[in-house]
Amino acid sequence: MGQINNEFGMKWLYTIIVLMLAVQLQAQNDAPFKKNPVLPDFQIRKLDSTLFFRSKLPAGKPVVLVYFSPECGHCQNEAKALADSLALVDKAVYLWVSFHPLPAIATFAKQYQLIDRPQIIFGRDEAYTLPSYFKVRYLPFVVVFNAKHQIVQVYEGGAYVREIAEQLQHLP
Repeated sequence: MGQINNEFGMKWLYTIIVLMLAVQLQAQNDAPFKKNPVLPDFQIRKLDSTLFFRSKLPAGKPVVLVYFSPECGHCQNEAKALADSLALVDKAVYLWVSFHPLPAIATFAKQYQLIDRPQIIFGRDEAYTLPSYFKVRYLPFVVVFNAKHQIVQVYEGGAYVREIAEQLQHLP
């Protein structure tokens, strides 16, 4: 009889542990942007070392956020595709944000001839605000926002420039 109660107790304990782990994993997967689908307040250090804030984005313009790594092959492909198709996406402001040091970001921007473009801003998220808000797992992580900076589409692992252009064309 004691062994039956012990087996029952162990199964019950195992079930509780599994449920607790599942709840914890679910909590980790619930990115803040899913509850509040807008571009959060942020601060990035631009290539010229000045700070740039969400409030400095041009009003009434869509935004495309690209969280990237200069070393990432898919990020490099995304940059090349954008450089080859700038006319398709000139309606939006592009934010290319990374956690890498500014010299590496600058080299990347120059390599793909995206530097000194008025609609493209490169910077470093020193506080790790954006990847925390979006729970970034894959790079490049691309988010398209409308002119009110509300999320239109999230692309984990990159997006085709033509897809982004299509999204932008359908925005008011």
